[in-house]
Amino acid sequence: PVCKRPDTKIAKDKRLIFLDCNACGARSSVKQL
Repeated sequence: PVCKRPDTKIAKDKRLIFLDCNACGARSSVKQL
């Protein structure tokens, strides 16, 4: 995540997987496995 904090949650949007940061609200995409 952007702020490097560990408190994130995983969100799925169609075929993409995102990490939503609970601290700063940033959203970063994760590559499909």
